[in-house]
Amino acid sequence: MTPSTSPERTLVKTPLTMLTPLGRGEYVFRWQMLAAVPVVHQKCEAVADLMDLLRTLGMVLTSEPRATVKHGIMPVLALEFRARYADDHEAQALQHPTHPHHNDQEVAA
Repeated sequence: MTPSTSPERTLVKTPLTMLTPLGRGEYVFRWQMLAAVPVVHQKCEAVADLMDLLRTLGMVLTSEPRATVKHGIMPVLALEFRARYADDHEAQALQHPTHPHHNDQEVAA
């Protein structure tokens, strides 16, 4: 799976992170790595940042994130995963904001 990094497809970008849709509910979250911090710790930090972002977007994971590291001058940890918008029950249980375009009444109709 080769993710596209075209700017028009990027959902969220900060100086240290970028979320890009790959299609069919698949995404890649790129997280700039830190110097002198163990990789396993950085992976957990990246997952924590991803979960914060998904909560803000009103989304839930539907697969375990797969981590890869791109080495170089500015190493990046990439998390590839599947996600979707939370339904109203999930959003309420997770205390997410209810997503206006994906509520249970629309699904039932």
